[in-house]
Amino acid sequence: LAAAPTAKTTDATLTTGEIEPGIITVNNGAAGTTTLTLPLASAMDSGFAYVGDGYGINFSVINISTVAAEDCTIATNTGWTLVGSMVVESNDADRAASSGVFRARKTGTAAWTLYRIS
Repeated sequence: LAAAPTAKTTDATLTTGEIEPGIITVNNGAAGTTTLTLPLASAMDSGFAYVGDGYGINFSVINISTVAAEDCTIATNTGWTLVGSMVVESNDADRAASSGVFRARKTGTAAWTLYRIS
């Protein structure tokens, strides 16, 4: 069984429980951008206690909005390093980058790096 995706419609700080299912959908619906802030890296340590240094988890963000002004940005929090584009565009054009696959990799105690891999 797969858990239902996490659905977001406004700015929010994500929890580890919202990341764990592996899919986050975004649909602002208010003609504005959405910012999804990562959990504290220390919260990632607690929520993903089974992840050791050098290992990580993958998750996807899918922007289902078709309004050009409703892009989504993944924002940092304490203990994070971000690598790659953290903007997931709205699905308003044929070639929009409206979904992204991310890898959160633990690099130490309360230290994580988020890579955009596609």
